[in-house]
Amino acid sequence: MEKTVNFDKVADDYRQIHNENIKITGTDSAYFSEFKVKKTLELLDGKKPSKILDFGCGDGLSEVFFLKYFPESKVIGVDTSGVSLERAKNRNLHNTEFVLSENITPRISDKVDLVFVACVLHHVKKSEINEVLRSLVKLTNIGGEIHVYEHNPFNPITGRLVNNCIFDRGVTLLGAGDLKKRLNAIGKFQVSVEYLLFFPRHKFFSKFLKFEKYLRFFPLGGQYMIRVRVI
Repeated sequence: MEKTVNFDKVADDYRQIHNENIKITGTDSAYFSEFKVKKTLELLDGKKPSKILDFGCGDGLSEVFFLKYFPESKVIGVDTSGVSLERAKNRNLHNTEFVLSENITPRISDKVDLVFVACVLHHVKKSEINEVLRSLVKLTNIGGEIHVYEHNPFNPITGRLVNNCIFDRGVTLLGAGDLKKRLNAIGKFQVSVEYLLFFPRHKFFSKFLKFEKYLRFFPLGGQYMIRVRVI
């Protein structure tokens, strides 16, 4: 990992610290977790994955929303922080399993239909990102998908938030173009990119949120997502 923060030491205060860091956006950590899960549901367009891998699940907040939007799916959350996983287990979510990984490549016994990676890869050393991507592809069934959400380094507000966040000290953000090149270097996939979160979530901006779908190919969104179809 490039970053120096020990997630075990900040697990108890993670959400409070994160909420304080992103208050400029007008909302909180839970909103963005739910936003990504809902986006994945929209992209799948009725497909119901039997098994979902949440790579870098942290304290399991995304799993709360997977249970809401994918109630029939088995969810496996993997993380390198044991303390964070204990917080995740305390949520007592049914049909959900949390697995501690001793290194950045996940170790689970079964393949999955969907891999969900929410703002994790920028914490991985650039020299190790391709290894992580290969391991995620190997864990995905043919016809399955990998959804990667990342901060957009070309958005100035995102840059400010990342620079001020103790969790992101020392990281280098990964651009969508770089990530696409890495995926193309390790295999042949159907890869698409969409940009997200152009406006703050304050009430003043609420009337503009409906226009974000028309901006999805404009590379200045606060975050982006890459959809990989394994064929």
